[in-house]
This record gives sequence, structure tokens and C-alpha cells, in this order.
Amino acid sequence: MSSTDYYKSISARGKLAIRQRKAEGESMHQAPLGYRNVVIEGRTVLERHPRKYRLVQEAKRMWQEGASLRTVCRVMQAKGLRTKKGKIIRRSSMYLVVKQP
Repeated sequence: MSSTDYYKSISARGKLAIRQRKAEGESMHQAPLGYRNVVIEGRTVLERHPRKYRLVQEAKRMWQEGASLRTVCRVMQAKGLRTKKGKIIRRSSMYLVVKQP
């Protein structure tokens, strides 16, 4: 087996393992705002954050009803919504939050 074939087989096995883990519901990335990663039986899964999820849903609702991103940011900052690192959420980040499904 040539080295190229060897590396291709490693890549194929890795991709298969990732697909299987995703199919079983395992989270492969950092949780979006409003959720958190929780390890259950050795697997990382997404779970709603008890407080932040409600605030994120409220922000989405405000934006869908026509509030500007600036207004949404101000209201959410007043209610204590912060990034995962504890920083104030800026408009560009809030846009990503309200657009996520």
C-alpha cells in the first residue's frame, strides 16, 4: 500500500466515524448561544441553557416583530444576556443569533 492510499484510508475512516457520531446525535462543535454542551454517557450532546435559551428566543421574537438589531441588543444587554466568554453581544453577533434556526 502506498503512502497516498494509506492516508486516503485514514481520511475515509475518520469521515465515517464523524458521520456515525453525528447520526447518533453527538455534538461536534461548540454549542450555539442559548445551548450548552453536556457529556452524557461519554457523548457530547446539546442541551438548552436554562436561562439563556429563553432570552435568545425572546431576542428572535423581537427581531421577527420588526425591532432593530440595536434595540434587540440593548434589551438583551439590560436583561443580562452575554456571550459565552461573558462579553456584551454586538450587533453582528446578535444578527447571527437571531438568524440561526
